[in-house]
Amino acid sequence: MKKILALILSVILAVAFAGCGGSKETKEKKEEKMKGTTENWGEISVFVPDGFEFKGGSITGVDDTDEKQCYMKKDPTAMFEYIWIVVNEEEAVKNNIAMTKSVNSAEDITVSADNGEWTGCHYLYAGATGDVDCGAIYAVIDGTAFQVNFAGYAPESKEMKAVLSSLKSAK
Repeated sequence: MKKILALILSVILAVAFAGCGGSKETKEKKEEKMKGTTENWGEISVFVPDGFEFKGGSITGVDDTDEKQCYMKKDPTAMFEYIWIVVNEEEAVKNNIAMTKSVNSAEDITVSADNGEWTGCHYLYAGATGDVDCGAIYAVIDGTAFQVNFAGYAPESKEMKAVLSSLKSAK
């Protein structure tokens, strides 16, 4: 009787432990590929996630035909929620980021993307509805210097990573 009881308990424990296992694939959360479209504007080719509105030209509205700038927003009316892309000479990009860092007492950051390392600065802006992630980062990709200014998105967010990883020259 003891042997039968021991055998039954062994089978129950084996089944219980087998249920706790699982493949590595089921244990690790697989990141879904973000959906969206690739937009080309002047010198810029960029992935625009679904739900974002893409516009060519300056975000300031000064020049809607500037082919070295474009931006995207989820909410077109939101002031501090955007990803703004600028193509410029590398020295000018570095100077813009240094000024942004100085004016906002921002900290240095590095963001890894599929196309390389992006460097720049990050700070929290005290907005009416709470702190807002803001900053400016840059990378030189295939000889083109890209500056990405952002507000409302953490530098490591899935939206930022998808946009940064996609950037390339449309020339």
